[in-house]
Amino acid sequence: MSKEREQALIAAGLDPDSKDELLSGDELIDFYIELANIQKAAANAEKSASAAMKTISGDIIKHFAEHGQERVSRRGRTLYIARELWPKVLSDEIADELRQTLGEDYSDEEIGKMAAATAKERLIAALRESPDTEHLVSETYNSQTLRGFMSKDCDVDEDGFPIVPEHLEGLLGTSEVFRAKVLAR
Repeated sequence: MSKEREQALIAAGLDPDSKDELLSGDELIDFYIELANIQKAAANAEKSASAAMKTISGDIIKHFAEHGQERVSRRGRTLYIARELWPKVLSDEIADELRQTLGEDYSDEEIGKMAAATAKERLIAALRESPDTEHLVSETYNSQTLRGFMSKDCDVDEDGFPIVPEHLEGLLGTSEVFRAKVLAR
């Protein structure tokens, strides 16, 4: 008997060594469907928990800041605030230019979308221009790869922020994100 089958029988509350307790074909089908239901319920619970954690994360960060806390340990877990720096495509100047050019023919939302698309195109072109950054893009760029480049290959300023290479200035900035995270003790 395979280890996976043995674990499945144990999960079903059956003794894998007992010949009497082996599941018949119909019982296996019912058991499999029940496992699928458990898996779906677990996935739904995970989605709900993730959504709830995301919703209260800002309140947790605010609470820590107000109380000067960096971490709290309870129930065998440690809650802490992690500082993450992410690349941010800069589009505000482009949006201002579009507002001046287009006037009131477009809503702020439409101008924002056009500015974001234009900024992305300009950033991709600038990334492609330099041998230092051309490997970061194909038809687009990957935020994780760009984040890795900024954290590993860029110098940092006195505040710990990556210094954007000259050919990307005005196109790429840094966005500071704080997340509540949990460690197992």
